[in-house]
Amino acid sequence: MPPDELNKNLIDKQRNANAEAFKGAGMGDLIDKNSGVYRAPEVVRDPTPLPEKPKFDGDGFPVIENVRTYQEDIANAVKNENVSVSKMMMAEGARRDKQGIAVEESKRGFRWHIVLGAFASLFFLGGIGAVGYSFMVKNKADAPVVEVPTKSEILSYNQQTKISVIAKKREDFLGAILKEIQNAPKDASLRKVDFVSTVEEKEVLVALPEFVATLDLRAPDRLVRNLSDEFFFGINFIGQGSPFIIAKTASYDIAYPGLLDWEKTLVDDFKEIVETDPLKNYTFKDRIILNKDVRSLEDGAGNIIFYYTFIDQNTIFFGKDTDSLKEVLERLRLMRLKK
Repeated sequence: MPPDELNKNLIDKQRNANAEAFKGAGMGDLIDKNSGVYRAPEVVRDPTPLPEKPKFDGDGFPVIENVRTYQEDIANAVKNENVSVSKMMMAEGARRDKQGIAVEESKRGFRWHIVLGAFASLFFLGGIGAVGYSFMVKNKADAPVVEVPTKSEILSYNQQTKISVIAKKREDFLGAILKEIQNAPKDASLRKVDFVSTVEEKEVLVALPEFVATLDLRAPDRLVRNLSDEFFFGINFIGQGSPFIIAKTASYDIAYPGLLDWEKTLVDDFKEIVETDPLKNYTFKDRIILNKDVRSLEDGAGNIIFYYTFIDQNTIFFGKDTDSLKEVLERLRLMRLKK
């Protein structure tokens, strides 16, 4: 008997080993393990030994067995077992789909664990955030309320007045300023003069560039651009009763060279206020007044007519007398102590 047919017969006998034993068996035989129902029948084996495969061919070279491939298995199945290629492909596809479903289920389980971990982390962080927020709210409620200070004045003063600059020429504008200087109060005091214009039926303070333009002052453009819009025009009636101006600058390095250039026309620009004599020659000189380096306008006799100085790196003072600078320095000192 050929080896393939012998193997097939052995497989059929093993598969149907208990078929005969089941016939006529009762319930008790099925339960009793010694009843012989489950005994495999003896299989008659072919005593003919299988021929030994040669190890060497006729030329003396070793015989190498062919390696089985997937394609050969398919061909044998089609030839010997009458199985079509399409059925085998369908079976292989089903096997792969089953494996894919298992992998997909595994991935879904992994992703589900990630989602659960993310929710747990968010819950934990949310709890910490809630505790921190409640702590901040409690501290905020217990903290004292701090009032935000409003914009402070450049200098303190005792009186305040206004001068309108609407449709006024230089002569009219200077006349209004000189009138305020001559309008001395009964008590010694310092008066602030606000220059205002009307915009949309509302009074607004005039900025320093507009003040310079209204008086036709010939200050260098780079100096005016470096000065703040806010300035202080005051009249000191505590001393001799003289006007002064306080301006703010963003840069000392730009303002000081600009002031030196302005000295060429400064005397003529303020001649009505500083009361210069056109017949006298005036020159600017370096002086020390109240421990401040000043540039003073002096006549031939050394009398100071007008001067300017830097109170600090960002504050410029224009004045006529020493008493006004002294009063301004004292008021600034008191203002710093109150902050």
